[in-house]
Amino acid sequence: GRFFAIENNKLNEYNLTSSTPTTPLTSSFTEITLMAGQVSNLTQKGNYMSVIAGGNLYIIDATGTGSVLPSYPQYLGTTDNYEGLEAINSAGSQFDLYVVKRNGVTNEFLKIDLSSTLAYSPSSLSTKYTLGFIDAPSCKISSALDYTTEFYYICSSNGATTDSFSVTAIDLTPTNPSTYMPTSVSGTGNRYAFGLQLKD
Repeated sequence: GRFFAIENNKLNEYNLTSSTPTTPLTSSFTEITLMAGQVSNLTQKGNYMSVIAGGNLYIIDATGTGSVLPSYPQYLGTTDNYEGLEAINSAGSQFDLYVVKRNGVTNEFLKIDLSSTLAYSPSSLSTKYTLGFIDAPSCKISSALDYTTEFYYICSSNGATTDSFSVTAIDLTPTNPSTYMPTSVSGTGNRYAFGLQLKD
């Protein structure tokens, strides 16, 4: 029942039904200034929100007036673009995050494996797959995670000069065989699509 948004690298809570919907609710949530640079989407699980800004991972406790967890932000080693951040918390995992790291040439699908206390260490970060879809620097990707099937979906443009996009499906279930590879489907004439969501 709460709405959060990032504007100019500042995270705030807003009330969209008020007479001043663009005015932050600073009395109920303390504004958090994120590192300068590209900002991923926000993702949420339970009381915690996650975001990557300027190559730095933030875990934010949204209870009360909000706070960044101790020891965060954590630098992920590069200021490449991070998009499609999604959180999963299912049997066999603690609090895992998945994100696509993009640098204009390649798309790497990363797993950020946090501990049960949400602690991060350099070994928390691993590359699961190098994705085959086009890395169009001018086009952002959108993502959605199905918590029931544990499938992660990516919607990506096939480049600014095309009229098509691709959808990539990745199976996140722990029983994946080592030979598993993500699958992509694409079609022409469907233009550029953004804002992928799944309905419960």
